[in-house]
Amino acid sequence: MAHDVATLVEGSPFAMPALSLVVFIGAICPVPGLFTSGVIAAGFTLGFWRGLLAVHPAAVLGACTAFAAGRALGERGRAYIPSKVVALCDAIGDGGFSTLLLLRLTPLVVCYSAAFLGLAPGIRARDHAVASAAGFLRLAIHVYIGTTLRHVAADGTATTERWVSLGGALLMALSVGNVARLMLQRSRKKAP
Repeated sequence: MAHDVATLVEGSPFAMPALSLVVFIGAICPVPGLFTSGVIAAGFTLGFWRGLLAVHPAAVLGACTAFAAGRALGERGRAYIPSKVVALCDAIGDGGFSTLLLLRLTPLVVCYSAAFLGLAPGIRARDHAVASAAGFLRLAIHVYIGTTLRHVAADGTATTERWVSLGGALLMALSVGNVARLMLQRSRKKAP
């Protein structure tokens, strides 16, 4: 049943733009699960390469839009967020591009992190866009999970190889985020 729906959606000329829109909205609005489920759905319905092509630019554009919204709020916006979040954003700005890239590799909620980063005057919009584009290549793991789920649904019976592949992709997604988080913690401890 799920495979039949995926096949029907895949043939639609509206599938890629619709899934891109879902991911874009998920990147700018704090709707729980919308961003990640949109990325996985793209892999499930469009396959790996078309799914990645649909979601990666949408995620980067959404993150840049949320960043611009945070930047537009400026000092007024900084006054409404907790001082610890302001200090964290300033520390990320002081950490340079590599810290920003590591942050984009973590599975933080995109809309909040991008908007908060926009409030940090030390972070340039260009650096944020480039770090988001590079860091969001991690979305390939989620698209792959969706693609693997489609193959499992198509077969009706999941082979051991498919389950191992799916489990490996899930572990990879978790470990990339965890390693990036640990590296950010380590760099904060080293900062004066």
